[in-house]
Amino acid sequence: EDNIVSGTNSYTITNGNFNGGSKQSVLTLNTALITSDTTFTCVFIVEGSTVQKVVSVDHVSITPHSFTKLSAASTTVSCVLAGAGTTPTVEWFDSSSVKKTTADSGYTVTPGSLSGGGLTTSLVYTSD
Repeated sequence: EDNIVSGTNSYTITNGNFNGGSKQSVLTLNTALITSDTTFTCVFIVEGSTVQKVVSVDHVSITPHSFTKLSAASTTVSCVLAGAGTTPTVEWFDSSSVKKTTADSGYTVTPGSLSGGGLTTSLVYTSD
């Protein structure tokens, strides 16, 4: 079992301050180094006692499918997620980072459902 050192292999560890009986540590992963499902173990040592938690990381791939919008025609864009162990939350954002939902005029979001580790989600835009 290797210890991870912040700054090596593009990993970053950010430890928060102890406050109100709690402390948070965040490990930012270099996704280029994760090529399959893996786990990391977070270890806290409190007054000589070790407390640890295994954190699972699902390796997934997302394949975007882009389309050209023709004037006065609806357009569907979709992404395919492969390798997920659990159903993810799916969100769509426009080029200005504004979240789009079915509640927005002209948009229909289909989140999809997990089947055999794969999921296809789509966003349909019907306004011009």
